[in-house]
Amino acid sequence: MKIGVYPPKNWLARLYRLQKKTSKSGFNSIIRSFLGDGLSDSQLRWYRLKMKWAYVWHQWNESEYFHFGYERLSREGRKKYVTELEKDLFCRKYNQSKTHRIFNNKGLTYQYFAPYYKRDVCIVNKAEVDMSELADFLSKHTDVIVKPICESMGNGIRIIRNASVEAIAPIVEKTTDGLIVEELICQSSALSVFHPKSVNTVRIPTWVVDDKINVLPSFIRFGCGGAEVDNAAKGGLFGFIDLESGIVTGVCDKKGRPQVVHPDSHLSIVGLSIPHWDECVSLAKELAKVVPDAKYVGWDLAFTDNGWALVEGNVYGQFVCQQLSSRKGIRDFLLAIDPHCFDFE
Repeated sequence: MKIGVYPPKNWLARLYRLQKKTSKSGFNSIIRSFLGDGLSDSQLRWYRLKMKWAYVWHQWNESEYFHFGYERLSREGRKKYVTELEKDLFCRKYNQSKTHRIFNNKGLTYQYFAPYYKRDVCIVNKAEVDMSELADFLSKHTDVIVKPICESMGNGIRIIRNASVEAIAPIVEKTTDGLIVEELICQSSALSVFHPKSVNTVRIPTWVVDDKINVLPSFIRFGCGGAEVDNAAKGGLFGFIDLESGIVTGVCDKKGRPQVVHPDSHLSIVGLSIPHWDECVSLAKELAKVVPDAKYVGWDLAFTDNGWALVEGNVYGQFVCQQLSSRKGIRDFLLAIDPHCFDFE
């Protein structure tokens, strides 16, 4: 399967692409975000050079240089990590383009997976707004969560208390495609106790190879502070889950800084046993059968008093959180399933 090479194979072409993609000030901003403001110009220049080297020879992006500890690893150790660039190629290789359309549109996702949501949902398409349907939905559910149909990483998500058509209509107008309005997930206290303001979800990726559903390294996310979502991009924490036991063995923030307890609740996350882990895994495997052409999907699942429920599926689900929280690359894990999974031509 030829899907195109990104980044270019030629190292000079990769260097040129990097120079065009990230400016000197852009490099400096990333370096300071990890190391602080006390670096001299010569130190910044040296880091920029090393980061370019990491990209040109190993395809590590600017943040991965610090996330995965480029300097502390041997040449062989660096090869154990799967980079964001490789992950994108992996996802394109194993998912047909029509599956992207399904999972990149939350409205379409709901149409395929409605029985697994375990909550009421109202889709408000901008092109054909039906406010009567929304009004009927809000008569049953006064507190809702609204999500732009085609956004990701927690962007545009908000919880609205005592919601009304008048409150939601202007939000629809500001979106490109519309909204999906959902009944709030009633999260079980077993996980809400860590951070009640957000639904703290588990990400379980599944990868179907030769009709066998493989469960890949997984992680749990927790919101922090005033955030109403658990995404790392919004300041959350994430923890690596041991697949056999369902126990969280390592936790960190988006900068890769290790954590043990939640900063708000002060409860220990390391050592947490994910409730009904076997059922969580079983649900992910069941979901993997619904759209046969979607070979790789990262499933976000929430634990409720009625069991595990689907939040959403991601056909470009990341590998960084698993590798960052475990401090271990997953390349060998993937190669053991399919030795040709990184052959992109």
